[in-house]
Amino acid sequence: MNEQITPPRNVDKRELWIDVSKTILIFAMVVGHCNPHPWIRTLIYGCHMPAFFIISGYLYKLHDWKKTTKSFFIPIFFFSLINLMAVLINIYTDETPFPDDFLKKCLYPFFMFTYQYGIFLFPGVWFIMCLYFCRLLFGDISFASSIRKFIYPIAIVCIVFLSLRFLMPESILYHKLNSLYFVRTVACIPFFAFGIWCKEHSDLLQKIPRFVVYILFPVYIVGCFINGGIDIWAEDYGVNYSFSFIISVIGFWLLYRGARLTIFSGAASVFQIFSTGTFFVLGTHILLRNVYWRWLGIDKIANWYQAILAGVVIMLLCYYPIKILIKKCPILIGK
Repeated sequence: MNEQITPPRNVDKRELWIDVSKTILIFAMVVGHCNPHPWIRTLIYGCHMPAFFIISGYLYKLHDWKKTTKSFFIPIFFFSLINLMAVLINIYTDETPFPDDFLKKCLYPFFMFTYQYGIFLFPGVWFIMCLYFCRLLFGDISFASSIRKFIYPIAIVCIVFLSLRFLMPESILYHKLNSLYFVRTVACIPFFAFGIWCKEHSDLLQKIPRFVVYILFPVYIVGCFINGGIDIWAEDYGVNYSFSFIISVIGFWLLYRGARLTIFSGAASVFQIFSTGTFFVLGTHILLRNVYWRWLGIDKIANWYQAILAGVVIMLLCYYPIKILIKKCPILIGK
């Protein structure tokens, strides 16, 4: 289990805090999708998906858009096929009527956010699509690379726009076009841009005194319960997008400081595997959750500790498949 993975040549040295942070965040996402107690969900949704975009911005390097497209959409296609087979098996075994609009329900979630409609063949596809558009917008498409130097003004404009969106008429707020991933990416740009800023000022982040943690930790908890968390998928930004942004940044910084603790160094290879296999967990965790629940003979979890236990079980089930794919077919997990 402590076997080291040989990193590819000509790449920067891995930063352990990133692997630890991604592992914690993907675990938090799994727990969040296992119907935990509302107070746990509130703390998780305070920063978990924004933090993913921040880390993605921190790690961002220019790639040709064709390479980005390949690394994003091959895993989507692969895991969607697996989940499609599971859906068809479930329909057959439960002897439920086959929906007339089955194809439409399967395709919709790949293009836009859907509420009470659609069959999600790749859970979390919205995150990948919004991240994809962020990358294209800030450099992966060559003619858009010049936009990169305006990333911070663009992020500020996005924050102001989303903070004042309540002034817009409902005909625009609830228009179907607003559910397109490309449009909803506006809410993700500020976090992605902040990640780029963190990379450019990484020395500054490390100089922030540790005692600040003791101040910001209760601020984050209180802020989460005041705001109610941020759910980009549901277009729920709590009290206000600006307030949500501040709380998410505080949550990310606490995660950054916590993930840099030396206690994690002994399991570096384990964190690296989960960090590398984020796509695998993202694409399979709902299927594994449903199988686990069916095995327990329940429809959903009602207790917070059961949700955490389900998250642990799902992560353990993902570990060895990810390890195998890293060695045998890394393209299936976007590498």
